[in-house]
Amino acid sequence: MTEPHAPSRIASLDVLRGLALLGLPTMNIIVFAMPAAAYVNPWAWGEAHDMNELLFGFFYLFADQKFMGLFTLLFGASLLLLAEKSESRGRSPAAIHYRRSFWLLIIGLAHTWYLWEGDVLQIYAMMALLLYPFRHLNALSLMAIAACAINVSLYLSYFPDISEASIGTEGRQDLQAWFQPDMSQIAEQRATYLGSYEDTVAAARGALAPDVSSSEHDADLIWATLGLALLVRVFGMMCLGMALYKLGVLQGWRSTRDYRWIAGIGLAAGLAITAFGLWWNYAQRWSMDAWYAFGTIPQSLGAVLMTVAYAALIILALRYLMASAVTKALAAVGRMALTNYLMQSLICALIFYGYGLGLYGSLSRLELLPIIAGLWCVQILFSIIWLRYFMQGPVEWLWRTLTYFRLQPLLRHPHS
Repeated sequence: MTEPHAPSRIASLDVLRGLALLGLPTMNIIVFAMPAAAYVNPWAWGEAHDMNELLFGFFYLFADQKFMGLFTLLFGASLLLLAEKSESRGRSPAAIHYRRSFWLLIIGLAHTWYLWEGDVLQIYAMMALLLYPFRHLNALSLMAIAACAINVSLYLSYFPDISEASIGTEGRQDLQAWFQPDMSQIAEQRATYLGSYEDTVAAARGALAPDVSSSEHDADLIWATLGLALLVRVFGMMCLGMALYKLGVLQGWRSTRDYRWIAGIGLAAGLAITAFGLWWNYAQRWSMDAWYAFGTIPQSLGAVLMTVAYAALIILALRYLMASAVTKALAAVGRMALTNYLMQSLICALIFYGYGLGLYGSLSRLELLPIIAGLWCVQILFSIIWLRYFMQGPVEWLWRTLTYFRLQPLLRHPHS
């Protein structure tokens, strides 16, 4: 996210953040537009045709977990950047960090409660509260912690037995309803998301607070474990982001040769692992048992390598395109990342949910592409125009004001 206090900026971080932000809806829009199962299973929704398979495979290989991973790396790096700036101004970096994290948690909870249950801000805020004591570690130590955390998250994602004997009949049915819903379950989801605002948010809130006293407890325990795996993974990726910042990778301070090696190895290994995972799931005919046992692991591992490779590729491109209109546009989006992240949820909700245009469940993956492109255009234009007149995004201004306990300047000086 954009820092609450960032008067002097590192251009590469803004561009990386902007590109990561624009990459998020390539995957998140699926959850707004279709049953959530379509995010992980190409056969869960829509007609079985080549274009559906092609688009699922493309985004599985090149988008899923990559842009969110890049976003997470940058959040870890931003912790160090903010601490450095606070110390240089004689302020307490710890006080600012914990106040900043607290208010991000509040913003994330409000986003979850009133708009979209897929919010990541609260996860970032909680992990940031834990991460601060690690900021003085050297890069090698941070990378070791990141490797351990990511491996633990992979282990927590491993469920070799989800049979009825293991989790009960209703527990298995509950998992099946999420991974491969039948027509009646899809119809129920459509009715919920095409209902009133109150119906939609009530259903989302219910999903966030499962009844663990019911016979579905074993299924809820699996989802709780997957949630823990996500938290551990985010922590690991933030540690990796801090390590890359300490090494000067994210700031663009390494040699061109270094970035070529990082990009080449990361893309080759990461894409190979991810492609194997895609092939394996198809070979298992997208079996729910196989997916829970092993199907998520190659994707999660490959995504880490590809995320770092993406960062290296973008910084390499910046060496030739730093002054271009494209990079300036991406930097503007990155400077307003928090505002733009929340705006994506609002726009998608108004397009797909019943209290908006009500397009939920009516568009294919191919038909979503123009909406993604339109969202990119809106956010790029909005960011450029807004920053002509204002110093920061509106939510960034609110976040910074709450963090520092005083009103922050917003209007840009006419001659600046």
